Parts: sequence; structure tokens; C-alpha cells
Amino acid sequence: MDGEELQTHINKHLAMRMFIIGQNITAADIVVHLNVASHMKELNDHQKMDVPNAFRWLDHIQHLPGYSDIASANGLFVSFPNENAPELTKA
Repeated sequence: MDGEELQTHINKHLAMRMFIIGQNITAADIVVHLNVASHMKELNDHQKMDVPNAFRWLDHIQHLPGYSDIASANGLFVSFPNENAPELTKA
């Protein structure tokens, strides 16, 4: 599964969930974060807003105490989208 497919799957899966499995963070959340963060980091603001459940989860995971340092140190920290960003044009 490539990054875009994984992001779409996660977005649907997390529509009514806080974590990948169960009610608490598990190793699954960390492993999936490590696999999807580099892809989501490349998205523009509007693309991030198109997958709100996936981005909400990713932002929650990357801000966990102790893990935020790891995400930042490994270049896996994804910036929050700017809702007021201008729409991209093809020009």
C-alpha cells in the first residue's frame, strides 16, 4: 500500500475512532505513524484538510509527550494545515 492509499484507508478507519486499535495508543499507532507521516508531510494544506480524520490522528500521535521529540528529530513532524491558505492554481 503506498502512502496515499494508506492515508485514505486511515482516514476512513478513524472516522469514529481515536486510535488504530482499541481505546488507547498501541504500537500499531506508532508503526502506522512512521509509515504515513513522510507522505502526509508532502501534502499541501488543502490536501491535509481532505483527510481530516487521518490528520487529526497523526497530529495527536506526533504531539504525545516524548514522541514529539522523536518525530521532530527524524523529520516526521507534519505541520498543521492553514485553513486560510489560498487555493492552488494550475498557473
